[in-house]
Amino acid sequence: MSILSSFPKISATRKRPNGSDVSGHWVETTPTSTTISVIPPQPANGTELQLLPDGEREYTHLKVWSTAELATDDVLTISGVDYLVVLSMDYDSACARLGFDGFYKALIRRVQ
Repeated sequence: MSILSSFPKISATRKRPNGSDVSGHWVETTPTSTTISVIPPQPANGTELQLLPDGEREYTHLKVWSTAELATDDVLTISGVDYLVVLSMDYDSACARLGFDGFYKALIRRVQ
């Protein structure tokens, strides 16, 4: 059981980019959409913002948690607003032996 089970959750749609290499060129296909549950987004703090890649710190970022896998470049639609997953942290496998596994944390920003 995930540590997130005791927190309130809201519905979100996760769109994951798809594609394949065709003759050395990436060809994007229709993204896969999945309905997932997330803990409502909260502002990212200064320590979390330091983990962002260069060029990302100029945007306003939120943090979100889910028991569904979140990956960089996923697009989450939460309450009608699209957010890009900029950084994903896997607490599912990283914390398995510590007893609070089963979730993913991500830093997200509005799609521009």
